[in-house]
Amino acid sequence: MQALINLILNGGAVMIPIAGLSVAGFALCIDRWFYYYRIKREALKFLRSGLVTPDDDMSAKQPENENNPIIRILNSGILCSSVEDAESVMKETAIEEIPGMERGLSTIAIIGSTLPMLGLLGTVVGMIETFDTIAIHGVGDPTLLSGGISQALITTESGLVMAIPFLFIHNHLVNSFNHLVSLMEKEASRVLKIVKGRISVDERD
Repeated sequence: MQALINLILNGGAVMIPIAGLSVAGFALCIDRWFYYYRIKREALKFLRSGLVTPDDDMSAKQPENENNPIIRILNSGILCSSVEDAESVMKETAIEEIPGMERGLSTIAIIGSTLPMLGLLGTVVGMIETFDTIAIHGVGDPTLLSGGISQALITTESGLVMAIPFLFIHNHLVNSFNHLVSLMEKEASRVLKIVKGRISVDERD
């Protein structure tokens, strides 16, 4: 911990936003990972329990956990009395739910892109300090120049080291999001078939 504090102090003021963005970004990544894991687990559990069939009591198939966008989308279609209504309602519900599922991904991408830029800014600041020192004291004492050069290298390294994991994590989270959307679209097709089957049974009756 002390080494980390010394690294931030030696890196200068630019290290503060680098450290702050890194902590906030990783916290957001963890939150999104658990969020996608939870809704996938709940959705698969709901699907394993079986969507309604033409002979099912729809009220018995209401999901216990309504705090799941995929379940809400599918359930909105299950309750409809026609295929057209089911398709329309699920599309409207998806339009409302998908932005919430996608929330945070753009922020993670922005953080991953900003960190190297902050590192570059620290490099420029460090070099400016170095040239200011040269202008005042000359180049006779290398130790006077080491502070600015060290700051430039530390901030560049920190920006890159923090940014690289965000690229991989963001890619993983986007893949998780796309997988959930694909799952929702696949099961929405099943819902339409179920609604159509229920209508056919009602017509025969």
